[in-house]
Amino acid sequence: MNILSLILAGMAGAFMAIQGSFNGVLSRSIGLTRTTFIVHIIGTILITAMLLIPKFAKDGSFTMLLKAPKYTLLGGAMNVAIIYMVAASMSKLGPGKATVAIIICQTVFSFVIDQ
Repeated sequence: MNILSLILAGMAGAFMAIQGSFNGVLSRSIGLTRTTFIVHIIGTILITAMLLIPKFAKDGSFTMLLKAPKYTLLGGAMNVAIIYMVAASMSKLGPGKATVAIIICQTVFSFVIDQ
C-alpha cells in the first residue's frame, strides 16, 4: 500500500470538510448559486496557473480528450452539483452531520462502483 496515497486521500478528506464549511458560510452571505460560481472561478484560476508550471503540466495531454469516454466529461457538471449540495447541507446541518452523511453515501456508492 502506498503511504503517500493514503496521506493524500486523508488530506483530501480534511480539505473537503473545511471547504464545505467555508462554502456553507459563504452561501449564507451571497447565496448557494453565487457561492458555487465563485468557488469554480477561483478553482479555474488556480488550475490554470498550475498548468503553467511544468511539473503539473506534463502529466497528460488535452489532445487525448477526444479519446476519453464521453461520460467522463460529466465530472465537471457533477462537480457543480457537489459544491452546491455540500454548501447547502453544511449550511443547514453543520460540518459534522453533513460530513457523516456525505461519507456514508460516498462509501456505499464506492462499493457499488467497485462491483
